[in-house]
Formats: sequence, structure tokens, C-alpha cells
Amino acid sequence: MKRFYTFIIIVLAFAANAQNPNDWVRHSQDDGINYGNFSSEAEFLINAADEFYSQREYQKAVSCYLASDSISALNDNALIGLLHCYYNLLDYPNCVATGERWMAAYGDSSSLENRRLGYGMLSNSYHFTEDYNNAIIYYNKFLRISDKDRRAMAWEKFMLGKSYYEVGNMIEMKRNCTDATMDLCMFFGITFTDIWNGEVKSEELGVLFYYFSVMLREGVGDKVNADAAMMLSVHCGLEEAAEYCKTHRVSKSPYKSKVLAKDRNRRPAGK
Repeated sequence: MKRFYTFIIIVLAFAANAQNPNDWVRHSQDDGINYGNFSSEAEFLINAADEFYSQREYQKAVSCYLASDSISALNDNALIGLLHCYYNLLDYPNCVATGERWMAAYGDSSSLENRRLGYGMLSNSYHFTEDYNNAIIYYNKFLRISDKDRRAMAWEKFMLGKSYYEVGNMIEMKRNCTDATMDLCMFFGITFTDIWNGEVKSEELGVLFYYFSVMLREGVGDKVNADAAMMLSVHCGLEEAAEYCKTHRVSKSPYKSKVLAKDRNRRPAGK
């Protein structure tokens, strides 16, 4: 499961600096500090938080954002910055709390870029804290305004499908996860046929097909399509899928026509 989530969020985890970030905040609040071009201590702290964020010093950035917030309420961009820090720290409860505060203050009236970031992080955070109904709401919000990054959309659709799976809506699970597999193949410029013929090796696709297979089997009882998805995972090179097929004696021959018939993106013969 850990490898699955690796492809949903790109986590940049670094060892924490031995210095307590609150020490830096306290130092910045000394009476004699020079704020340079900044008009206030709160603005100075926001800039410091942004700098720490750019250096992937997320815990220090959080301390600076919170110190600034204690002086003057964080604005739209600063709340998104704080939300992003909690997200990169895998602190999903605080991510949800910050996201809900951002939604109440700015949310749907925020800039398009902030809404993409906010909805995306909030939807995943609700999912990871097992609040699947709110996750569904925010995955749908994200997908309604995001039409440029096909890869991100594919994974958001897949996670939307998984959220529907968790609340027992197997029709929406199947629809969204099927679309996700199509979108991710289109992002890589490949088809199911390419995968089946051994022309593509992709752990990312393999992981997606593997968990789609699990949901089809356990949630829908659709063994035929589940095994077809598992065979695609095998062809992508995922070792867990190959081990599953070996253990459960899943043969690829009965599923070839099933897979290729669903290949909406298949190129004409000879291309």
C-alpha cells in the first residue's frame, strides 16, 4: 500500500534540522531585528516561511507561518503555503483543519491556481483521514477546474474512484477508475495493446492496474475484468502482480480479447 500512495503524492521527506525552528522564530522577534524591506514583523515572517518552504524545511516554515498568524491572520496565499507544508509533512489532520479554514475564508473565490492546489491537497487529506464523503466532494471540485495535467487528473480520478469504493458506490468506482487508466495511458502516449504486447514497462501503471483489480474483485465480484487488469499489471512489470497470478493460477490467454476490446486508444494497424 505504501508504494501505491507514492504515486498519488510526491513526498519530499528530509531529516529535521537539529535546531528547533521555534528558536529561529524567537530570534526573529527580538526587539532589535531589522525587517529590511518588509513593512511589519508578520510580513517578515511570511517571507521567511516562504524561504524555508523553498528549501524544503517544512517544519521551520510551519513555525514561521504560525508565528505570523499570531500577529495578523494569514492571507489566501499564506494559508495555501501552510496547507502545503502540512501536506508535505504528511500531517493530514492539520492539513484538513487548515484547508477548512482556507475554504471558509477564501476557497471558491480564490485564484484558479490556489483552488487547484487547495482542492487537490484537501481531497487527498480527507481520503487519508478516512473522511471519504468529503474526499469525494473535493476530488470532484478539483476535476471540474483541472484540465491541463492529465497525469494529476488520472490519479485524482483514481482516488475519487477509491473513495466511492470505500462508501460502497461500485458503479462510480468502476467508472472513475476505468477513466483513470485511460487517462494515464494517454499521458504516457501508450495503449493497452502496447502494454499487452510487452512494449511498455511502467511501475506507476502497474500499481494502478493492480489496485483497480483488487477493487473489481473485492467490491464488484467481477473476476474476469479483475484478472484482466491484473494481467495488465503483470505486463507493466509489477512483481506483486506476477506473484498474485502465479499463486492464484491466473492465465493470460482468456483475457487478451477482453483487454484489447477495451483499448479505446488503440492505433490503426501498421502505425
